[in-house]
Amino acid sequence: MSRRLNIGTLEDGKAPFTLSPDAVAQTFATMGIRGAGKTCAWLTIAEEMCLSDLPWIAFDPVGVAWGIRAKKDG
Repeated sequence: MSRRLNIGTLEDGKAPFTLSPDAVAQTFATMGIRGAGKTCAWLTIAEEMCLSDLPWIAFDPVGVAWGIRAKKDG
C-alpha cells in the first residue's frame, strides 16, 4: 500500500491534511477565484501522487501545466 498523500495542513496549522492513496481512483475539480491557489493545490496533489508512484492526469485548458514532466528524465 502506498503512503498517504500529504497535501498540506489544516487551518490550525498543526494537523496534516492527507489523502488516502485510494484518491487516485477519484475525480477532483479545483475551483476558486483568481489567485486563490488552485494551481498550487493541484500541483501539490500531482507531486504527491508521483512520489507514491500513482498515476494521474490533468486537463489543463489554459496551459499552466506545460512544464510538468512524467519522470525526472523528462
